[in-house]
Amino acid sequence: MTFDNVVFYIILAITFVLSFENITQKHLILKNKLILSGILFFSVTISRFTSDFLNLFIIIVTFLAVDIVKNRNSKLWSIFNVFLVLFTYFIVDAVVRNLCVIFLGSDNAQGRLFQYSYYIFGALITVLFSKTLGKVIKTDYWESNTKDIRKYIIIGNVIFSFIIASVSIVVNKALNVTDTRIYIVNIAIFLAYIISSIFTLTIFNRFVVKEAELSIREVEMKKIEEYTRTIEDLYNSIRKFKHDYKNILISMNEYIEGKRYAELEEYFRDNILKTESFVTSNDYAIKLANLKIPSLKALICSKLIHASNNQINVFTDIRENIEDIPINIIDAIRVLGNLLDNAIEEAIYTDEKRLNFGAVYKGNSLIFIVENTCRPSTPPVFKVVEKGFSSKGPGRGLGLVNIKGIINSYENCTLNIEIDNGSFKAEVWMRIIS
Repeated sequence: MTFDNVVFYIILAITFVLSFENITQKHLILKNKLILSGILFFSVTISRFTSDFLNLFIIIVTFLAVDIVKNRNSKLWSIFNVFLVLFTYFIVDAVVRNLCVIFLGSDNAQGRLFQYSYYIFGALITVLFSKTLGKVIKTDYWESNTKDIRKYIIIGNVIFSFIIASVSIVVNKALNVTDTRIYIVNIAIFLAYIISSIFTLTIFNRFVVKEAELSIREVEMKKIEEYTRTIEDLYNSIRKFKHDYKNILISMNEYIEGKRYAELEEYFRDNILKTESFVTSNDYAIKLANLKIPSLKALICSKLIHASNNQINVFTDIRENIEDIPINIIDAIRVLGNLLDNAIEEAIYTDEKRLNFGAVYKGNSLIFIVENTCRPSTPPVFKVVEKGFSSKGPGRGLGLVNIKGIINSYENCTLNIEIDNGSFKAEVWMRIIS
């Protein structure tokens, strides 16, 4: 085994490890990278004396074991990931080798310049291609960045055209086609297809952007209308309360003038104390006055009223004026709406039935806090943020995954979740960018 062979095997092992990280979107610590690279180096080395099939078998088993045990992926998803790793390598390998033949000539295939160009460029393109492919197939990335759909379509077209061009080159190689002009034409068609796709999508994007703007305005208008109806209901309730309050005072005066104190006490307990629930249950709506963003206020107000109507004890605390938030208003509505929906649905099943909502400035950050009582059977944090998990049945565990995806799309936002002693607390930190 020559020195060049050793270099090639080292590059190949490192390339496989980096591609595996990119496809699975799970980064390994340095120690695990070195161990995995060593196993792959050993596998490639012994394949010189045994069989390529044994080498392939060791690679597949190694990656499957790491993806299932270390990354906690399902067996089917792990098989898919390993297939993509191998697919990426073999496709890029075929393309780069043929590009080297085109630019360096087949006569130099055994030269060191040809070999090292093939090693280095093959490794770089494999890593970059796997990184792109990993982002495209990552579900959370798609869910949290739907506004960048044009980017995904372009990436998809690049991958598709790359595969078509690669298959064409591999077929030409298998058929012993030696005319380099055919390979050049394949690459030209590949580039032309990408340029055409980008141009078409750019034109199409103009219409999509306008439609998206109209959709956003429609959502905001619905929230404003909902907020207006809520305020009208509160206003009518207050008017009714004031009218009833005057009648109560008049009736109490009759008992006092007649010195019927025993009847007054009974009347007080049966009628007047009931009005306290009105004042208490609507106290949170008054405290929302410091929230100066109409669409967000409408959402929160409606959610808290819904919670109160479900016999949940609601406490609201917003002591400082909040006139703006450092993220997109639609994303803020989605995040806080999901958190409040989850809090209400969980608090209903508890004995204490409590929901706390607050917002506070701390340093250069704005923090929204949603806290609710939860059942003792509530699993740990790492479990509740898994995709598909739900205590309410199959297919309904997307709320926290969506929230996490939206938050992760902003560099100035973080989501902190704490579960302790029958309480579920979520904090959304938004750093104010000056």
